[in-house]
Amino acid sequence: MNLRLIIIAIASVVCFIGCKKDATEHNSLQRGLTIQASTTTSTESASRTTFNGNETKWVTGDEMTIMVSESNTIPTSAYTFTCQDGQAGTFSNSTIELNPESQYDFYAVYPTSAEVDAANLSAQITIGAATQTQDGDSPTHIAQLDPLTGCVKNTLPNSVSIPMHHNAAVMAINVVNNLPATLGIKGLDIIADDGIKLCGTYDIDIVSGELSNASNASNTITVNVENSDAISQDGTFKIYAAIAPCTLPENSTLEFVITDTNNIQYEFTKTFAAEFNIVAGDLLSTSFNLSAAETITYTADFTSVPAEFPTSATAQTETKYYTFNGRNIGFYNAKGYKYDSTNKYIQFPGVGKRSDLSAKIYIPQIEGYYLLSLIISNEAPLVQNCLSFSLMDGDNIVKMKDALGGESRDSKYISDITEAELVTPSNVEYIKVFSDNNTQGRNYRCKALSLKYTKSE
Repeated sequence: MNLRLIIIAIASVVCFIGCKKDATEHNSLQRGLTIQASTTTSTESASRTTFNGNETKWVTGDEMTIMVSESNTIPTSAYTFTCQDGQAGTFSNSTIELNPESQYDFYAVYPTSAEVDAANLSAQITIGAATQTQDGDSPTHIAQLDPLTGCVKNTLPNSVSIPMHHNAAVMAINVVNNLPATLGIKGLDIIADDGIKLCGTYDIDIVSGELSNASNASNTITVNVENSDAISQDGTFKIYAAIAPCTLPENSTLEFVITDTNNIQYEFTKTFAAEFNIVAGDLLSTSFNLSAAETITYTADFTSVPAEFPTSATAQTETKYYTFNGRNIGFYNAKGYKYDSTNKYIQFPGVGKRSDLSAKIYIPQIEGYYLLSLIISNEAPLVQNCLSFSLMDGDNIVKMKDALGGESRDSKYISDITEAELVTPSNVEYIKVFSDNNTQGRNYRCKALSLKYTKSE
């Protein structure tokens, strides 16, 4: 009897111990987790939060969102993981609790600004941007414009490596300065045909990578370049842009407009003879020689003038030239001209109908190009037909445009010149401005001049 009781007692102890062990194992969750964000293929650029040419790296202290669930179940929560080692690509969270002997599914989204939908294993991400800002020649701005997603399933928490996928393509534009002077780069515009989405906000299936429901999309991307170093002759400057995956149909175009620090614009067009797909993870590269631009747009803002520009009008007998934004513009008016520093414009007094009273503005000549169009910005209201503008090739009128009366301040007068209207191979030398008043004349006030040139055949 006593022996039986002892056996029962021992058995009870064993049972208790066994039960206690099971309970301990069940509650011994691993607190904290470190994972590694890795790339999927050798051909894809490395996962990154900074972009460095063809090579990309994470930054210590950066964050990503990771959803975790037991294998083959839907996650119910998301965690923020912080990069501990940018070189190794390791991310950690100190609060998550997981069973070290259980398998889990992990779903990652970068950056943390992306909205995640755990129940649908999806996220809302923004790819590229209509306005992007590049510091010098550094491509580090690409990181925040190229969201990354990835997942791994049926994995023990002691060794988690998540393959991350890029969702933007990167376009690298090489600007070659083969002009005779040094210049800096101010920005780049990339313009696609209507309906093509170069950037926007998308829903993404984290498992398949499929994009849907594009919103806030744009067919234009502007990259503003800050702190650009001067490019010497034959030197090259790179501009980087993050582009959303898209399809360029057959015969579609991409227009590239490069603006230098003198506000001169160089336009190039690429036409696609066959359908072309821009794919997530691609690094696309193209080069443009500035001297080969199809059109050049030059703008002179007369709200400021060189120091030697006259501040009082005096009679003159010859044309004088002054440098505006890297190019020379000539001025002539028999009664002189002056800069009005209070109202910020160039004033030509006594402009009349007689040829000796007309004002002349000699435009820059660009070798290999002829004038296509111009915009003159003028100050002050005007009387009906009080001013006329003639585009002159020597003594020959190429195009004439009367100013409309009753225009408000800052009114603009536009002359569009087509190739057929030009006397080939003549160039427009100057703009002749005159009024309908044959005696006293009118005061003409000019604020700005924008000229568009097209390349000669």
